[in-house]
Amino acid sequence: MGIMGIARGSLCFSTIRKGWQGDSNDGGIATTQCEYDAASNLAKSSSGLPLHSEIVPPLPPKFRGVDEKTLQIAIETCFPTLPKHMAGILEHCLASIVYHFNYLSLRLDPCHPFWSSALFLERGLLEKLKEKAFLPQTPEVPRVNNVCAQSQAPPPPVEVPCDDPSNRNSLDNVPKDAALVPEPELSVQLKSLEKKIDEQRVELKRMYRLGIDEVMKELNTMHEQYMQKMQSMQQQMKQMDQQVSCLFNQINTTLENREGQAVNPEEQEQLQRQRQNVGFQHLFQQQQEMQRMFLENNQQHWQIQKQILQKLQQKGQQGKGKGRGHEQGGSAGLSVEPSELSAPSQDSEESQDESSVNVRSEPMKVSDEAGVMMNAWTLWHCGNHHKSLPPMKNWKAAQLSSRAESRRLSDMRYLMKNFHQFIKRSILDSPLHEFTKSLELDQLKAFIDGAPSLQEANALFKKHSDRFLSWTERGEANESYSERSGQLSWITYVKKLRVKEKTSPQEMEWLWKSEG
Repeated sequence: MGIMGIARGSLCFSTIRKGWQGDSNDGGIATTQCEYDAASNLAKSSSGLPLHSEIVPPLPPKFRGVDEKTLQIAIETCFPTLPKHMAGILEHCLASIVYHFNYLSLRLDPCHPFWSSALFLERGLLEKLKEKAFLPQTPEVPRVNNVCAQSQAPPPPVEVPCDDPSNRNSLDNVPKDAALVPEPELSVQLKSLEKKIDEQRVELKRMYRLGIDEVMKELNTMHEQYMQKMQSMQQQMKQMDQQVSCLFNQINTTLENREGQAVNPEEQEQLQRQRQNVGFQHLFQQQQEMQRMFLENNQQHWQIQKQILQKLQQKGQQGKGKGRGHEQGGSAGLSVEPSELSAPSQDSEESQDESSVNVRSEPMKVSDEAGVMMNAWTLWHCGNHHKSLPPMKNWKAAQLSSRAESRRLSDMRYLMKNFHQFIKRSILDSPLHEFTKSLELDQLKAFIDGAPSLQEANALFKKHSDRFLSWTERGEANESYSERSGQLSWITYVKKLRVKEKTSPQEMEWLWKSEG
C-alpha cells in the first residue's frame, strides 16, 4: 500500500503544495519536480520495475470472505506480543506471508526461525487462511500528466533513451530486416502456452485422482478379505473354546468321581489342587491362543499398509515425473518410505513409544528449532505441526544429533520446570479462595501433563511471562517488564537462573518451598 501511495504521488502531496504556495526561496517548481520524481523512482525501484515504465506496482495480498472473529484470533495467535492497534498492518503482513508461502518455502532455509512462527504450529490454520488470501487487481492509474495536473504540478522530467548518443548509435546499427515479434502475436503465443499448461495441469490432476481411486479400490478389497479372515478366525476360536470347555468338563467330572470315592483327607486335598491346576491351564491356553492369533493378524495388517504405501508412492512418483515444473501437489504428501514401517514386537512397548515421538528421519536439533522465549514455550508444549516435530517435552537424548544438543534439551527442561513452579507459586500466594486455587492448580497440572492447544499455551504465557521474566532479571515478580518479555533468547534466561541460584539462594528457596 505504501508503494502504491508513493507511485501515485499521494505521499508527496504536502511537499507539492508547499512548492507551489512558497516563494522562490523555498524551492519552487524545480524542487517540487525533483521530489516528485524521486518518490516515483523509489516506488518503482522497490517493486523491481524500470524507472521509465508507466506500470504501477501491484497491490499487496489481502483476505476475502474471512470472519472478523476468525481473523482476529489468527492475528492474536501469530502476533501475540504486538499491540491491538496494529491489527490493520498485521492483517496485511499475515496475508502476504500466507499468499507467498510457496515462494518462501523454496527460498528460506528449513532451519530459519520463520518456520517456528505460530502460523505453522497451529494445525489447519495455514490451510484455512490460504483459501481466503488473494491478490487484488491493480486499478487503472491515470497517466503521469493527468496525475500532475490533478496535483497542480508540472510533469516530472523523464529521460528518453534515444537522446543518449550511445543508445542512438546502437539503434541505428540494427539491421532493417531484423525479425521482430509484434506485440499482438507475442500475446497470442503466451495465451496459447498458458492454455496448454492449464490443460496439462488438469490432465495430471485427473491421472492422479484415477490412480488414487484404483488404490482405494484395492484397499477396500484387501479390507474385505481381512475382515473375512477375522470372521473365520473368530469361528475357529469359538470351536476351540467349545472343545476346551468339553474337555475341562470331562476332567472335572472325573475328579469329582474320584473325590467321592476318596476317604483320606490328603487325597481329597490333592484332587482339589489338580482341579485348580486344570482351570489355570485352561485359562493359560486360551490366553496363549488369543495372543498368537492377534500377532498373526497384526503382521498381516502391517503388510497391507506397506503394500498400500508402496502403490501410493509409485503413483505419486509417476505424476511428479510427468508434471515436473507444472504441478507438485501430486506427491507432496507421499514422503513416508514403506521400509520405515515395521511390525511391532511382542515385548518392545518402550521402542514403540520412542518411535511414536521420532517421526522425522533426520536428527532433531534444539538450537535450530527454539529461538526466543515464547517460541521455546510453544515448542516445548505444542511442537511444530508444519515441520512434523512433536512437543519438546517428549524428546529424548537418543534422538538428538550430539551431546551439545542433549545439554540444550536439559537446559530447556530446567527452564520450563522453573517456569511451571513459578506459576504454581504465584497461584498459591495469590489472595484467592482455596477452592479456586485448587481448581487452577489442577488446570496447570493438566496443561503440563497433557497436549494443550496453541491458544492455551499462548494465553498462559501472556498471563505469567512478564512476572516470571521480571523475577528472573531483578528478583521482583511484577508486571512492569512487558517491553522485553519474550524478546531475548531462551538460553539467556537459563543463564540468569543459574546465576540466581548462586547469588540469590533465598529467592530460589521461596520458589521451591513446600506448600505447607
